[in-house]
Amino acid sequence: MAQNAFPIEERLRILRTMINKGNTGVVMLLPGGDRVIKSPVPWASEYLRQFQREQLRREIDVYLYLPQGHRRLIRMLEYNYNSGDDRESEDVSITLEYMPNHSLRSYLQGGAQFPNPDDEQRARGAAIPQRRRASWALEATDGVVLLHTHGILHADLRPDNMLLDDQLHLRLIDFSGCSLRGTPALSYESAAFYMPRTPENSNGKVGCSVATDLFALGSTLFQIMTCFPPWDGQSHDETEAHYERGEFPPLVKDGPDGNTTPILFSDIIWRCWHGQIATSADVLVALQAEIRATFGPEDLAFIEQESGISLGEARAVQNLIPLTLENA
Repeated sequence: MAQNAFPIEERLRILRTMINKGNTGVVMLLPGGDRVIKSPVPWASEYLRQFQREQLRREIDVYLYLPQGHRRLIRMLEYNYNSGDDRESEDVSITLEYMPNHSLRSYLQGGAQFPNPDDEQRARGAAIPQRRRASWALEATDGVVLLHTHGILHADLRPDNMLLDDQLHLRLIDFSGCSLRGTPALSYESAAFYMPRTPENSNGKVGCSVATDLFALGSTLFQIMTCFPPWDGQSHDETEAHYERGEFPPLVKDGPDGNTTPILFSDIIWRCWHGQIATSADVLVALQAEIRATFGPEDLAFIEQESGISLGEARAVQNLIPLTLENA
């Protein structure tokens, strides 16, 4: 169907139920309010819809490959792969459980639907306790460990692609651009999370690597701690130019006495940005160590309970070999 021929009434119906629209397609809330369906944008050009179908099939493949019911994933409830030759049949789609607290990005910015919160929303985001932020840092990294130990590179890590369930536990989403066991990635990170590509970190035709995922994880940790992405308020071109010149935002916050102090996890973030940490499992171990050194017993108990991650001296990833900077 030509783009301009799509019925306006049907477009309005979709817009009324749509909760998100991205490069992969539209996400619509289904009747009952506990499921969403993701499918190509019906009024987009056929060229774009074909690419969205490819991305949705990649996402289905990733969900089928990963362990079902994992604490860092939302559940895939149904899918339509539509891999035959009949392109006029029901389109490719994926049905997922609905997360009521929306994205981590929105929550960090006080519930703002778009990345331009007002003063009240900024205040709500700033009031999030440090121990909750520490739990999210562990949970986000734990999700990346899950992907990397299964040979998957996300290629678009950021708080927009992390949802919060009804208990505020974090789930990774949007696997439509992932590299699955060496397949070329179908997406790239947005500017604040994008590591400038070189022959060393591009991983050949894959286009991403452990290093680029960890760079994006570093920017994600930065946003978890500060509520905003690196170089917030600057254009994509300006942000990319900063990174090309090796420039990064200060990893400090203003103290009550007017002095600045390092933000939590500043050293880990710096190492992620500069390719000085080998695996996501190493990031997790470093986070655990800093949390143990920073928080008291009550907060440690809270973080351990909420994240589901032990704060003991080490956490082994059993039976799986995590991707590293060398074997990605």
